[in-house]
Amino acid sequence: MASQPPFIVIDCPHCRSKNMTCDISGVKIIGYFKHELIGFFTSFCRGCSRPIGGGFQCSTPEGRKNFIAYRDWQEISLLSSNSINLGDGINIARTWPEFPKPKRFDYLPPEVENVMRDAEDARCCKAPNRMVRGEYRTVIDVATQYIFTANLAAFKPGTNPVQKLNNRIDMLASKHFLTPSLRDWAHGIRFITNEDVHTSNDVSAEEVTEIAEFTDMLLQYLFELPGRVKQAKETAEQKRAAAETEG
Repeated sequence: MASQPPFIVIDCPHCRSKNMTCDISGVKIIGYFKHELIGFFTSFCRGCSRPIGGGFQCSTPEGRKNFIAYRDWQEISLLSSNSINLGDGINIARTWPEFPKPKRFDYLPPEVENVMRDAEDARCCKAPNRMVRGEYRTVIDVATQYIFTANLAAFKPGTNPVQKLNNRIDMLASKHFLTPSLRDWAHGIRFITNEDVHTSNDVSAEEVTEIAEFTDMLLQYLFELPGRVKQAKETAEQKRAAAETEG
């Protein structure tokens, strides 16, 4: 009977499967102390067959015993049907690639931050692509509505504060709250996501990435950059006031 490869059970950063068995293809020990073993591993997910690397620490006798068994498996090519679980008793410090992490924003109003958090959580947790794209569409809707309402005085008196997204995008661009390129891209995203409501067409990972990147740029332009400029100005004024006081 052919020998079975050693394995480790981890969450796959590619297909996002939880507790997925991954076959170990190699281990490099960089530190072997009396009570601790430190090293790296390479593996392949049994679900999607894509490679995963990781760094680990092992401080249990059972774990170190498993790595000795793995060394013997490599060097002697033991013919055994018993596969070794190298994950028992170890702490995985990091994996490559890393799991996607929600993007951080510092200057979003609460209502925009809430929906953006939902969209980022959906993306990082590998929710269905159609659902993720819908979440980002909501962010675009809420963000433009916030800017439109907050700057209603810039428009003709009596302007209805509630506008459809299509009209809102054009009106914001007419008063330079959106650049022409952001306006055109927003209309493209609006048109694409409207199809999600009326069709069953597949949504690709690339299309999710596109709307995620646009939403990020939109929020940077509408909230993050103005927030940073305001913060920098306040910090400079505080320093100037402190210098004048000391002088």
